[in-house]
Amino acid sequence: MTSGPFESFRAFTPMHGAVLIGAIAVLTPVVVAGRRWARCDPARERRLRIAGALGIAAAQVVNIVYWLAPARLDPAVSLPLHVCDLIPWVAVAALLLPAGRGGWTRTLTYFWGLGLSSWGFFWPVLETGPATFRFWLFWLVHLQVVGAAIYLVAATAWRPRPRDLGLAILAAATYAVLLTPVNLALSADYGYVGPGDGPASILGPWPWRMPLLLLGQAAIFTGLAWPWCGRAIVDLIRRRGHRG
Repeated sequence: MTSGPFESFRAFTPMHGAVLIGAIAVLTPVVVAGRRWARCDPARERRLRIAGALGIAAAQVVNIVYWLAPARLDPAVSLPLHVCDLIPWVAVAALLLPAGRGGWTRTLTYFWGLGLSSWGFFWPVLETGPATFRFWLFWLVHLQVVGAAIYLVAATAWRPRPRDLGLAILAAATYAVLLTPVNLALSADYGYVGPGDGPASILGPWPWRMPLLLLGQAAIFTGLAWPWCGRAIVDLIRRRGHRG
């Protein structure tokens, strides 16, 4: 059992607040620099994205090796099946691919990274503090994927469209369906869509909370799309209503 002020971590404490402030302090200059270089020095901005993609990939390799090490290997928690394990690889592709290719990678990076992985900052499932390697690895992988999502809309020309919203919602539902038998077989809670006591448990007992979870995700994704294509979403709903 951990002990000491720097060996344990609890959410909603001054340490949690310090992490949030630190994340903003690290991410802001990167986004500002990328936005400026995208306008006046595209080659430099491209190198920044490549460096970011390589950093994400390297951190994920370390993360996978860490959790699959024999001392920590537990099929119920160690497999790289959480959103925060999968979406970083999508973010790598989103940062590396040219603007006209791999649009779905940007879509999932934005909606899943900002709409799902960001919950790691607001409701962290973490108990070890800054005296442990796990603490730094947890925050690094979450900061990278959330940072990539913010970077895409703040520093590049990519913007979500209504069809991107639909893709993100469909992909999230598909992910939940595919993970359900895995969670049941392993008595796990990967993606927090299983019968465990993760953050989704506030919605009620499993499996009855699943519709609420998917509706909540859809609402979050819609909120993320609204600043960029809210009017288009309303027009699309009206057109489909008239057809009905």
